[in-house]
Amino acid sequence: MIHNAVLNALPDTWMSGRLLRPCLARLMGMKCGKGVTLRRGIYYGNLRNISLGKGTGVNREVFFDAFETITIGDNVGVGFRTVFVTSTHAIGDGKGRVGELLGGPIVVEDGVWIGAGATIGPGVTLGEGCVVSAGSVVLRSVPSHVVVVGSPARVVKHLTADNNEDGLQGE
Repeated sequence: MIHNAVLNALPDTWMSGRLLRPCLARLMGMKCGKGVTLRRGIYYGNLRNISLGKGTGVNREVFFDAFETITIGDNVGVGFRTVFVTSTHAIGDGKGRVGELLGGPIVVEDGVWIGAGATIGPGVTLGEGCVVSAGSVVLRSVPSHVVVVGSPARVVKHLTADNNEDGLQGE
């Protein structure tokens, strides 16, 4: 896809990440809010299926398959090598287990932090202000203001809407 070559040809500088790359992505059909940062080395499936809210930052080597829509809210932090997979397959019969191509949209609400190496699966919604720990595999929707860890991801802490780590309460 030519858009990946063009967007990733730019050097990884402040100007490219904050100004040039988001501007080019908009021209190619992606929805980018004001103040979006796009680092080098990101793979974009269908740009028209990707929407990033204002102040959102996407780190290096993130993968957006974008078979279905990926909607990311405002002020979201997306860590290095995060994978957004909106597609999957039905399980076929014994002669060929890879069945029909299926998909589901991904929604990431405002204020979410996704740690490095996380995988977000089809049909998942990440609730406002939640934290996805590095390396987690999220295959089910996550409520607002919680911390999830592991594979599969599970809730380990509840956060308050107004507090940071000082307001954590264990399960």
